[in-house]
Amino acid sequence: MTPQTIIKAKLLELAGAAEVKITVRNQKGAFYALMADDDYERSRQLLHRLLPESYMTSCSPFELTFRLGPDRAIADALRDTEIDPAWLAWNDSAVLRVAQGIHDDHHFKHLPILADALEEAGCTSAALLTHCRSALPHGRSCWVVDLVLGSGKKPRRGRRG
Repeated sequence: MTPQTIIKAKLLELAGAAEVKITVRNQKGAFYALMADDDYERSRQLLHRLLPESYMTSCSPFELTFRLGPDRAIADALRDTEIDPAWLAWNDSAVLRVAQGIHDDHHFKHLPILADALEEAGCTSAALLTHCRSALPHGRSCWVVDLVLGSGKKPRRGRRG
């Protein structure tokens, strides 16, 4: 997953039920978040929860643009999002099998099982484990599942046989 994808997923997770559309871009090494939200204060608070030093660079009636950073803040936000290959190999690839099942069947209610498997494999990343154990709704994907599968192999299409 790209840094932009992870940052966007984390912002959407923080947004919860708020109807906010977010795009994160990397332009010449600088990260920007474009938020389609008519509530400036809500957008600002959301960004500052993840990246406290971000600031607004432009505003229109339908979109707010924030410069994310500085670079060390971006690095801190992404720090706990790396997958150790040893976790993927643990217990005959149990982490990969659980993630693949969640991906194939869209059973995001099984994310706590993925968290347990990651933890038993040696994962101590609060970002990964907390996300999997949260009750946040998921659409068609989950950034942790995508990260695990992207680190181990390409997701298969269709159901397992």
